[in-house]
Amino acid sequence: TLALSQRDSGNLEDIKKSLKYFRGATSIEELLSTDNITKSSDGPMLGNVGKCMYLSRDMDGALVCYAKSFYYLFESDSYNRLINLGYASFWLADLLLELGKNEAAYYFYSFAFESWSSSSPVLSNRNKSKIAKFFDTIFRWLFFLETLVVLSI
Repeated sequence: TLALSQRDSGNLEDIKKSLKYFRGATSIEELLSTDNITKSSDGPMLGNVGKCMYLSRDMDGALVCYAKSFYYLFESDSYNRLINLGYASFWLADLLLELGKNEAAYYFYSFAFESWSSSSPVLSNRNKSKIAKFFDTIFRWLFFLETLVVLSI
C-alpha cells in the first residue's frame, strides 16, 4: 500500500504521512499509554506505528508500540498471527540491538525466525542472513570471552 511505501521510503516527511495514516484517529499519547492494556486487535497497527517511530528515531515510542504490538499479536487468534509476530519480534530485536540489549535481541531474533520458519519460508529465508550474522557475532564474542577466561587460568 501507499502507507507502507511511504513508511519505508527513508524520507522523514513520507514517514510522518505514514504514521498519520496508521494511527488513524488515535492520538500518539493514547497509543503510547501503558494504562489499561487489554486484549485488542491493534497489534498490526501498533507495529506499523512503532516502525514509523523507529524510522523517525523515536526509540522510546517505538519500543512501547512494538511491545504492545507483540503482546496483542501473541494473544490474538488471527490467521496471520505468526507472520505478524515474526515482524514484531524482528523489529523489537533490531531496536533492542541498537539499544545494546543483545541478550533480549537474541531472544526476539530467534522468535522471529521460528515464527517465520513455520508460517512463511520466504520471510524466513529473506531475513536469515541478518539473523545468522547476529548469531555469528554473538558466538564470536562468547568464544572471545571463553578464550580470555582460559588464558587467565
